[in-house]
Amino acid sequence: MKPDFVLHLICSRVMTAENKSPGDARDSALSDSAREGTEKAMPQATFDIALSKEKALLFYRAKKNRIQVTARDGRTLNLPWELLRPHVQEAGIYGTFTIFFDARGKCERLVPTEA
Repeated sequence: MKPDFVLHLICSRVMTAENKSPGDARDSALSDSAREGTEKAMPQATFDIALSKEKALLFYRAKKNRIQVTARDGRTLNLPWELLRPHVQEAGIYGTFTIFFDARGKCERLVPTEA
């Protein structure tokens, strides 16, 4: 069974003064376009992920430090790798996750959920 989602591996090694450090798990997870007008209406988002071992290794080798996923409701989320790192297994990362946000759109926690 193949999940209905879009997964993009992105590299954002150059951070601007407006952004936190790359390893800050509380970095804003919303893209600018997704954040507009949605801060109050967005306490959480659920997404599916299927990331192979080989692709996960790109993050461990520091080639990439953020991952972009599309939530089930269509919102684009740009997440720091550090949020997903605890969920890596030998085969990679596969499953459904729910991310919870504070009122400013910052990540509070990420939990695996039942499909």
